[in-house]
Amino acid sequence: MSEDDEMSTLKDLYDELWNDAKNLIKDMTGSISLYKYSGLLLLGLNIYPIYHLFMWAFVFPRIFLKDEIIFGMFSYLFAIVILTFFGFKLLRTYLKLKKRYSKLWKMRLEVET
Repeated sequence: MSEDDEMSTLKDLYDELWNDAKNLIKDMTGSISLYKYSGLLLLGLNIYPIYHLFMWAFVFPRIFLKDEIIFGMFSYLFAIVILTFFGFKLLRTYLKLKKRYSKLWKMRLEVET
């Protein structure tokens, strides 16, 4: 393949990307926003294990045996730790990607207006 053919192919590719830039910007910023919403969802899901941890600590001791109480509390505590860890990890990834592609983010706002 000659250099002229290669340049022609690259120019065609660049022209195609240029024509689809508006959609590319929207898709990329939408994908980045998905990290934010997923992280917030995981943090919001902590309500369920926190509620059950409270129940195991204060309500169930009158009903269940001590070993069952400890197992129940630790299982919900483990769920809280996992959900919180991955929720904050997703939010951190969102902030990192938003910072990395901040120019693209600004271009999206300009394109939308």
